[in-house]
Amino acid sequence: MISRILPYVLTTSIIVVILLPSTLTGGQEEPFPRLANYFLGNTIADRDREILSRWDLLVLSYRLDDNPQLRDRLSYITQLNQDVLMLIYTCAAAVNRSEVPPGPMEVACDQYDWWLRDYQGNMLNEPSFPWSYLINMTNTEAAPGSHPQGKKANRYLAELMVENHLLKYGYWSGIFYDVFSDNLGWLYKDQKDGNRNGKPEYDDSNNGNEPKFNDLWWDGSLTLMENTVSLKADAILIGNGLHRGALDASNGRMTENFTKSGSKNLSYLCTNYQYLTNGTKMPRVSIVNGWLKDQNSTAYKEMRFSFCATLMTDNYYSCDFGSQHHGETLWFDEYSVVDNGDVNARVTHLAESISHDQEDIRVESTEGFRENGIIEIAGEQIYYDSKSEHYFHDCFRGYPCLNKYDLRAAHATGSLIIQHYSDHTDYLGKAVAPAFDANEPWDTLDEFFEQAGWSAGDEIAEIIDRRVWQRDFENGTVIVNPTPNPGWVFNLGNGRYRKINGLQDHDHNDGSIVYESVWIESGDGIVLISVNEEDSIPPAPPGGFRFKP
Repeated sequence: MISRILPYVLTTSIIVVILLPSTLTGGQEEPFPRLANYFLGNTIADRDREILSRWDLLVLSYRLDDNPQLRDRLSYITQLNQDVLMLIYTCAAAVNRSEVPPGPMEVACDQYDWWLRDYQGNMLNEPSFPWSYLINMTNTEAAPGSHPQGKKANRYLAELMVENHLLKYGYWSGIFYDVFSDNLGWLYKDQKDGNRNGKPEYDDSNNGNEPKFNDLWWDGSLTLMENTVSLKADAILIGNGLHRGALDASNGRMTENFTKSGSKNLSYLCTNYQYLTNGTKMPRVSIVNGWLKDQNSTAYKEMRFSFCATLMTDNYYSCDFGSQHHGETLWFDEYSVVDNGDVNARVTHLAESISHDQEDIRVESTEGFRENGIIEIAGEQIYYDSKSEHYFHDCFRGYPCLNKYDLRAAHATGSLIIQHYSDHTDYLGKAVAPAFDANEPWDTLDEFFEQAGWSAGDEIAEIIDRRVWQRDFENGTVIVNPTPNPGWVFNLGNGRYRKINGLQDHDHNDGSIVYESVWIESGDGIVLISVNEEDSIPPAPPGGFRFKP
């Protein structure tokens, strides 16, 4: 049901949730969280093999196949994680002309003149990425260029990715088509000439001119996806963009640069609802890409919001520095948790990882953390504090640990240690119900997403973004607050949950038992872990328990 828009009150009534199959989840049974890494670049360091094996889904450049050594590293990743999905990255709309040597698609576009031009014959690039030149992906008579067999670019690219990569190397699971969209209206508006007749095809649908460029682009890009399916029917296909006609051919899409700012609130994820529910190609695989602005790897609150918002759906979650640089191996407390709620810092191949690492990892000081503690790594105890400046490797190799060692440093080198030596555990388990309004639990999030259609209008967006949402899992619960106000979420059960015992933002993830309620800031989220029966739970304060802001 659609109820009134409530004021920003986070106190809840008694929660009663009817456990019906969620249309938003599409009936999928894989455990959560589901982690993806959109890791672009033409190389992978040897020591990054184990790091990258921690993710459930990887998007990697097809150019990695050019190097036998890199191919071995990709194969090794699949040995470490036999369930990992590895998708070939390529752009569906443009070619990077800065690559050396040039890629096969650039060579073919030069040879057959498959470039998209304006009505004056000029090649068109993407202004934000001036080295990226657009391809004529339409099905017009001009699209075959000078190819002797009349082959179009949308056939050549599909064959290139499937035959030269997907079928040739056994580690690939499918293809990720970047800039896969049903229109290019945001680029060179009313100037593009897909027909090559010296006249522009207009983008707007109300100017009376035919043909419309967006119609040509819609048809051509959909043909690219259909050509790919015809070559490998069971390949997982994801598009970075929105093509409403591709629901039957693609497995999902990626929502890039997601963060709580402007229009990109929780309601921004409404478009993924259509891919999660209406597409027929299984499995349904969509990615939400959390964006850490200004390359701030310690923006934990921003990360938590996008992470917890994603867990309201069945999407995979990735987090990096956004469209200007997809190439991070950032690992966060919320990614890996053991049964008692502590961050899991164990690793199975630690000795091998160190033997391949030719550089010492310097561990420098960090402020704002607890003063002492222990992390257990592969059966060894490594001490830490917030003041030492020593080398982690010496301690592990058996040298006397006369000083404590800080493994929680928030800067790049300290974070790298956590990335190296943390395991992803699928610790939340399966979702047991759709996400629901923490204040009116009979209202489910997918109900509003369904009414939103392809995008949330003002009324539906306000409903979604002015409420606090919660989703229950087998081993915990997740809460996200997209509203403008902070506050308390109540009725969580007296001692039923504990916070994550984290190593990064310990003020937020302090490992404490939750008694009935939890405080949550605006634009923040929190993961709570179910308390095991054997855990020691202090008694509740006499006379009940009620927090005040």
